Amino acid sequence: MLPRVLIRTLSLRAASEGIKQRFWSSTAVLGSAKNWKIVEKVADRQVPPLSNVTINSSDCPVVVCPADPQQYPDSDRLLIYLLKDQENDSTDLQLVQATPNSFNIDVHGSTDEQKTLEIHVPVQSNVSAFCSGGGDVSVKYLHSDRLAVVTSSGSISTKDIRCSEIVLATQGGSVACTGVLQGKINIKAMSQGTISCQRLQGPLANVESEKGDVSIASDYCDRSSVTTHSGSVKFGSLHRKCKVEITGKADLIAAGLDGRLQAVVKEGNADVQVSNLVGHSNIELGKGNVKLRLGETDNNLIRLSADQVNMCGEFEAENSSENGKNLVRFGRKGDGQGDLKVSVLEGEILVEKSSWIASLNLNKKYN
Repeated sequence: MLPRVLIRTLSLRAASEGIKQRFWSSTAVLGSAKNWKIVEKVADRQVPPLSNVTINSSDCPVVVCPADPQQYPDSDRLLIYLLKDQENDSTDLQLVQATPNSFNIDVHGSTDEQKTLEIHVPVQSNVSAFCSGGGDVSVKYLHSDRLAVVTSSGSISTKDIRCSEIVLATQGGSVACTGVLQGKINIKAMSQGTISCQRLQGPLANVESEKGDVSIASDYCDRSSVTTHSGSVKFGSLHRKCKVEITGKADLIAAGLDGRLQAVVKEGNADVQVSNLVGHSNIELGKGNVKLRLGETDNNLIRLSADQVNMCGEFEAENSSENGKNLVRFGRKGDGQGDLKVSVLEGEILVEKSSWIASLNLNKKYN
C-alpha cells in the first residue's frame, strides 16, 4: 500500500493535470467556429507572461484566447493564426514589439474575404482590441489586469473573463458575455445593440445601452448601474446595490431581488420579485403599471403610491389617500432590515404573495 502522503501527492498532481486538460479543451478554439480550408500560423514568439497585447483590425474578425498551458506551461507564448478559405488573400498583418513586454498586432484586408484572426496569448496578458470596421471580437478565459474591446459595427463576445478592469464598447454591434465576467466592468452598446450577461461579479459594473435590451442573468456586483433609453432591462437575480434608469419607454423585470434597488422608469411596466431587502429601495414609474411579488414582509416596510393599488393575498395594510393617489403601507412596525417605496405617477400597482422558494427564481432562465 502506498503511504498516505504519497497518495495525496499523486492525487493533487492528477487533479492539476485534469484542470489543465479541461482548461485547454475549453480554450482550444482553433477553427471551431467553421471548418476552415487553410490554417496558417503567421507568428510564434516567446513573450513575457505579463505582456500587453494591442490588436488593431479593420474588418477581420478576431478571436483571443490563452495559449495551450500544456504545451507552454510557462505561459510565455504569443501565437497568431489566420483561418481562411482562400490560399491567396489580401490580408496584411504586422506584429511589432513596442517595448520588452508590449506587442502591437495590426491586420487589414478586403471585407469580402472569409477569414478569422485567432490570437493565443499568455493567460495573464493585458489585451486591448480595436476593430474599426465590421469585424466581431471574441475573448475567452483571460485572467489579467485589463481587458478593453472597442468595435465600430462588429459585435463583442466574452467567456469566463476575470480582469481587474474590463471595458467593452460597440457603436453598432451587440455585447454577449457568457460564464463569469468579473472585475470593474464597463459595458456600452449604442444604437440598436443589445447586451446580455450571464454572471456579473466584482466591485462595480456600469452597463449602458441606447435602444437595445439589457439582460443580466445574475448580478453579484457590489455596486451596479444599468442605463438605457428605450431598451428593456431584465435581471434573473439581483444582489447587493443596483441602480436602473430607463429614460424612454421600456420595461423593467427584476427577479430575485436580494439587496437594494433604485429604479427610475419614465414609461413602461415593471415586474419586481423581492427575495430580501437590505437598506432602502425605491422604484419610480412615470407612466405604466407595477407588479410586485413579495415573500415575508415582517422585517421590511413597504410603501406604495399609485392611482390604484390591488392587493392579492393576506396583507395587514394601512390604506389612505392623498392628492388623488391611493397610499398603502404594510410590513414591519419598528426597526427592521429594509424598506421599499414604489411610486407610480400614472398607473396601477399589483401586489402578490410569493413563496420563499419562488423568490429564489431557481427554475427560470434569462437570456
